[in-house]
Amino acid sequence: DKKLYKVSIPKGASTKSVQVILTKNGMLRRKSTFALAAKVLGISKGMQAGTYEFAPADSLYKILWKLKEGKVVSASMVTKKATFPEGMSIYKMGEVLRKHKISNPDKFQALVKEGITAELRNRHWGIFKYIPSESLEGYLYPDTYMFYQAPY
Repeated sequence: DKKLYKVSIPKGASTKSVQVILTKNGMLRRKSTFALAAKVLGISKGMQAGTYEFAPADSLYKILWKLKEGKVVSASMVTKKATFPEGMSIYKMGEVLRKHKISNPDKFQALVKEGITAELRNRHWGIFKYIPSESLEGYLYPDTYMFYQAPY
């Protein structure tokens, strides 16, 4: 299988959370020795944030080494840009995201309306740690935003 999978590792992620991310994305087995190997090789404290490409056949050592070396995919390959002008409604923001193939507008609108759940906050702590409430109301300012490219 020559398919490559993009996996994003957030800044400040612990070895355990990196292992969870890689397991969820199918790069590691559930009972992987990833954390132990990272510790033994002295990589646990040196894993770099970013978006990586992994092949299903990548060995544990190769995955760890990419994370240590910071062999990330070029930012221009993984980001997309969308502009929200002043006064744009949540509905229209969702349509802009659809137009640029960034996100499903229904999921975006549901997130804005329903707010940040505890599970979502824990999973994406780096993004939501500065938003004290569950609602995203008032945090979406008119601006041009860069988004990591993700299939929807």
